[in-house]
Amino acid sequence: MSFKDRLTGRSEEAPSGFFIPAQWVLEGPDACLVRGQVTEAGAVLIPDETGQVSGPATAGLVSDFAMVPEPDDLRTLETMGAEIRKHYGKALLAWYDVPTLMEPVSDVLDPTPLEQDLTRLIRRFEAVFAKPRAHLRLDEERQPVARCRRPSRRAISELSRRTEDWAGRKVLGIEPKRVLGLVQEESLDIYENRVAVRLVNHLDAFLVKRIRELERVWRTGLGMQRWSTRKTDSQGRGWRRADRIFRLFGAAWADQKLLRRARERRDEVRGLRRRVQSLKNTVLFRTLANRHQGLSLRSSNLFEHDDVYRAVFELWRVWEDTRRHDEIDDLTRWNTEQRAAASFFDYTVLIAIRALAVLGVEPADAALESAIEGGMRLPLNGRLGATCLAFDNDLSEIKILGRNDETLIRVLALPARLHTSRKAQDADFLKSVGGLPAQEPTIVAYLGDLDPQVLSQIPQALHGPGPVVSTLSWVPLAPWEVESVETLARALRWHLTHTQFARYPPMVDVVRSLATTLPRWLMRRDEEHVITTPPNKKWGATAWPALDAAIARSSTHKLDLVSQIDAASANRDKASKTRLKQSLSEVDGEWAALMRTQETLTQGMQLFEDLSRCPMCKASDVDFRGDDGQDFKVHCKGCDCKWGARSCPSCHERFPWMTPADNTTDFEPKRINAAFGSDVVAFPSHTDGYYLCTHCGKPTDGPRHESPNES
Repeated sequence: MSFKDRLTGRSEEAPSGFFIPAQWVLEGPDACLVRGQVTEAGAVLIPDETGQVSGPATAGLVSDFAMVPEPDDLRTLETMGAEIRKHYGKALLAWYDVPTLMEPVSDVLDPTPLEQDLTRLIRRFEAVFAKPRAHLRLDEERQPVARCRRPSRRAISELSRRTEDWAGRKVLGIEPKRVLGLVQEESLDIYENRVAVRLVNHLDAFLVKRIRELERVWRTGLGMQRWSTRKTDSQGRGWRRADRIFRLFGAAWADQKLLRRARERRDEVRGLRRRVQSLKNTVLFRTLANRHQGLSLRSSNLFEHDDVYRAVFELWRVWEDTRRHDEIDDLTRWNTEQRAAASFFDYTVLIAIRALAVLGVEPADAALESAIEGGMRLPLNGRLGATCLAFDNDLSEIKILGRNDETLIRVLALPARLHTSRKAQDADFLKSVGGLPAQEPTIVAYLGDLDPQVLSQIPQALHGPGPVVSTLSWVPLAPWEVESVETLARALRWHLTHTQFARYPPMVDVVRSLATTLPRWLMRRDEEHVITTPPNKKWGATAWPALDAAIARSSTHKLDLVSQIDAASANRDKASKTRLKQSLSEVDGEWAALMRTQETLTQGMQLFEDLSRCPMCKASDVDFRGDDGQDFKVHCKGCDCKWGARSCPSCHERFPWMTPADNTTDFEPKRINAAFGSDVVAFPSHTDGYYLCTHCGKPTDGPRHESPNES
């Protein structure tokens, strides 16, 4: 029995330390007892409410329960995952028709029984706190004689013992100064009031959850409406991006009445919560707020016969029914969390396929009829250097491979709400978690909100890659977020573009015999030969006639030698055969060198074809300008987009950049996803046409200042 760290790939029999939910997975082969449940191989580890993972082998693990998805998140993931799993085994083309946004569920907008009763009884519930019932309590207190209205039965005996309460001694007896009297006070601390105060906290927690559900539906619909409006707005910026996002909705959210109803329901529940919260400022609540935390409902005379207090009794009963309906046992909770984790894996696969399509990285034509399944390798069209999409067996990890089968980037899904955990928002923790190897860049897709208010309160590292290069990127995705595809597409473009642009200028292994016949576009730099500008509009080896002629001569010579060797074998001429084989070996070496030259030339031409394709409109009618083999700039004549690579004046490293035609520099780094979507690489500086270096984080213009992620 062993557990595998999905971030690092290492296996341990008894893992320990802090972990992120679903970071560890049981490899097997034996079953294991985790959180009181018999767990089979393939199950991911998720902490309980205490942040622990109880079990013989997992007791050393600790986490933050705030990272675990909430029940409504789990239900949404399960629903989305069930729809996605219907397409496993189907042709890849069918995946492009699957909506990446959760279908609107009208049942969520219907008032719950507790909301209905609270709306009906809220006035009487408020009346309890405005004029609460109290009972009279008699306390003994030493009072001046003039103030005492009712002496205690023990007043005489106490006075005889306490001479300090005497005013003096008379002939007829003692003249008292203070006596023990009875004081009548009203006490609010009765059972019915304690129930009412406790119910305020219960109702507030319930309404917070309902507002979050309704807010999510409303914000999702509002985002759809904003992008659909922008799509038809000829004056709006980013219309290509708007068109891409609008196409992802499918048939979902077509009814504008749904959005209006979501807003109205959200406002209604917000109004109820304001009225409930106002009760926390009353004398009754402040007096009993911190007392008697554990209460159970029982009938009383006041609850039965007082019309006002009967409202408290009814509301508590409905609240208990609601809580009982939401409560699940440990086994059901564990199975729900496992299904939701698998559903998030499936959702990430869908988003990755759609995000690659946004970047123009699509499956090869022969793979369009392939069925998506675990362990498969899907050939790609080679754009951005990506030639293959590899899935692991349980589809929890995706790898994008390059031309030499090297890993360009891997995408890992972790169904954890990192934006709600203080531990996960620690910059040092985000950099060090997992100890990932530097040679394998990784995108970790986590369950996060793209709400601007939420994003403004979490570290830049949880927004996706940038502004400086790192092998580990954290990207928020969620089936209720309209821009999930664009967010992951930006992360993929960031990593793939850095890898691809680093190959410029392409080097060609020139055979010595052709060193004197170099074409004009092939430059000699030190001991290397590089291509800095496209040779012509027709790609291929015909751009170098001398190479074609040399390959033809070498092939002909090789065939002649093979024929001569066959003739020598037939004549049993061993000496000639040995000499001819030696000559053939030399020709084979020359032919292999020529093939290597042709191969590197073809790869260089393919790189120029990729670099010369507009990342926005995918057109190839561009103006390509390269200098001394370091920097280059490309301008699309169709959409006016510009992109290229430039050297940083501070660190002298080269980095990629991209400027859409509708670029804006009026944005904050934490709004990079909302401002540009996938249409950006290096972060734009506040000066038009300049960027933040992706290596040192400093601007390429003006005075040097601190980079955003250093502040």
